Amino acid sequence: MEAENHECVSVLFAGIAGFNTWSQGLPAHKVMMLLNEFYSHVDDILIQEMPLLYKVDMLGDTYMVAGNLVGTDMRHAASMVKFALRMQEEASHVLRPDLDDGSTTLQLRIGIHCGPAVSGIVGKVRRRFTVLGDTVNLASRCETSAPSGCLQVTEQVSRLFK
Repeated sequence: MEAENHECVSVLFAGIAGFNTWSQGLPAHKVMMLLNEFYSHVDDILIQEMPLLYKVDMLGDTYMVAGNLVGTDMRHAASMVKFALRMQEEASHVLRPDLDDGSTTLQLRIGIHCGPAVSGIVGKVRRRFTVLGDTVNLASRCETSAPSGCLQVTEQVSRLFK
């Protein structure tokens, strides 16, 4: 098995605020249609505008991206913050399907951290590329503790961003 150490990567986690609560009352097709529509637009942002960022995974409503991982990007923290802002902009155009008022859009919680990580392919069935380490854990905690509609970054991201 091949594994790679990375001295400094940016990791972003983004989740739709309140998704687990309000999506439970929706038909399955509406939930999947929403996720597919929104995250397909987010994928397009990666492909067209930020090809140095790498979509690592998506689980439920949570989207994970890494920068400076599969290609060198000396401005990976800035690229990740720009991507987060574009995600928020895209979410502001998507109406929540559980409300009929036509004015409530998706709100994201986004967390970003920069630091060392390990990457590699794991498993036997549906082998997957994964990223591991404290950097990933801190980025995830930033996302889960971020207020709705907000981007939360760590001090390391702020330092690299300047």
